[in-house]
Amino acid sequence: MKKMLLVLGVILALDSTNCYASSRRFRPDSDIGSLTLAVELFEDDVGRLPNAEEGLQALVACPEAVPLGVWNGPYLKHGLLPIDPWKHSYIYCYPESRGNDGFGIYSLGADGMSLTAGDDRDDVNNWNQDKPWRRYYRRYDVWRTWGRRAVAAGPALAVVVPSVLLAYVLLKSRRRRRLTGA
Repeated sequence: MKKMLLVLGVILALDSTNCYASSRRFRPDSDIGSLTLAVELFEDDVGRLPNAEEGLQALVACPEAVPLGVWNGPYLKHGLLPIDPWKHSYIYCYPESRGNDGFGIYSLGADGMSLTAGDDRDDVNNWNQDKPWRRYYRRYDVWRTWGRRAVAAGPALAVVVPSVLLAYVLLKSRRRRRLTGA
């Protein structure tokens, strides 16, 4: 019984942090999807893509080169540009020959640098439909997740460990009473 309670407590503590790891891994995909949609909305309203100088900032503030009344932004929720899970800004490339949209958006990935302008194995981008970074981050998370789980499990363990200890003490005292006949 003791072992079962202990195993249950550990599983609960470790599993409660799993949602953080999975959300961190796929957030760049959804952010880049949102940014791509916002750029396309900008293009529909203004009649052109943001140039390299305007960049993604054109999605939250009207560029000077755009006439008044044409820009219908901000095109992003709350008027703020997202940052990737590793605290880096997303990078906008225009013109972009690799993307079929004429522009590219990418994240530098976990290492914070890109040697190939968005094509490193850890860089997340909007032009590679195979999404090779998913395999990279799945492998990456196997090594990193346990450390994050241990840190994130702190609050959960603060509840689970005393509960397991209390259950152990109660079971031990109940067993002692049975043996002594009290």
